[in-house]
Amino acid sequence: MKFETTSYKNMLNLFRPLIIIMFICGYNFKTFTPSLLRKVIAQLYSLSLVIIVSYCTMNCCNVINPSQFMSLLEYDFSVLVSMIYNSKILKFISGLKCLDGYLRINKRHYTIIKFRFFFIAVTLWIIRIIYTTLSCTSSNCFYSFFPFTLNIFSSLALDLNRVWRFTILNTIRFRIKLLRRRLEEDPEENYYLYAVKMKTVKEDKLKFCLFIYRQIGNMVDLIQPEMHAQMFVSIICGIPKLVVDIYHILLVIENHEPITALGFTVMHIIHVSFLLMSPSVVIELFQVEIEKIRLHLIHQIIDSSDPKTKEDAQIFLQYSEIRSIKSKLWRCIPINIALPLDILNICYSAIIVIINFTDLY
Repeated sequence: MKFETTSYKNMLNLFRPLIIIMFICGYNFKTFTPSLLRKVIAQLYSLSLVIIVSYCTMNCCNVINPSQFMSLLEYDFSVLVSMIYNSKILKFISGLKCLDGYLRINKRHYTIIKFRFFFIAVTLWIIRIIYTTLSCTSSNCFYSFFPFTLNIFSSLALDLNRVWRFTILNTIRFRIKLLRRRLEEDPEENYYLYAVKMKTVKEDKLKFCLFIYRQIGNMVDLIQPEMHAQMFVSIICGIPKLVVDIYHILLVIENHEPITALGFTVMHIIHVSFLLMSPSVVIELFQVEIEKIRLHLIHQIIDSSDPKTKEDAQIFLQYSEIRSIKSKLWRCIPINIALPLDILNICYSAIIVIINFTDLY
């Protein structure tokens, strides 16, 4: 599908506000027209923003706490990842348009997506601002307003990037769920109807749903390398923040820190945990829907008396087993519902080591 088509432009207009906001925050998804000058300017803007934010963050506070330093590292590396990787977001959006025609999704769904995106982002921003303000005013950790504002900006941009990743993953999850629903519609009928240019098209149901499933897999492959790099950065930088916050709670319990620090520390733990673990939950929901699709296909093989239907269902079942859309960070760290438990286990082990070195008890 060519990018210059009207359908693609309409789809791109739905995502354009989000992409522009992400670019202002430093995340360059290379969605500009293929002009070398514009590409260079965009890359220089992102790189300059990283340098300025890093300098201001290191100079706006009397003492840089570990959580603040890890947030700065996460922002810097996440922006650099978006600069280095060849983003496929344009092809991803184009693929969405094709899938939405097949799955009969209208523009109202994208209005809901944008509302949900901004609602989650604004909620996280409010929590972030409250936490940072309470933390800094209680310890008088800043003495210059402009650098402190840029420090807040980088934190808000980091939250926005995480919400963007969550939105992309949830978009894929919704289409897998909708594919399962379309597959389960009228199980006695083996045809599928959708509209193209105001004309109804009739296709073989199982074969066409297999084609849609294959297209969803291709879209996941487009965004997976950059998504995995961003998630790896979040995990590496997020675990130390959780460890430090949990240790601060232990210090409060042992009366080594004021009780007022407990509130915003717990707030920060909830904030970091949600952003760190939500992608794993969404990706696990991929597998829930795929398992339901496989169960339906098995029932088709058992119940159907048509040899062609049995054969198509068997092919679909085998393909879904081979290409199950499971995710592993660089083929070594499984991304599923067990990942948050693994992260908590790492935090628990680190806390024990820190307690032994600091003689807290």
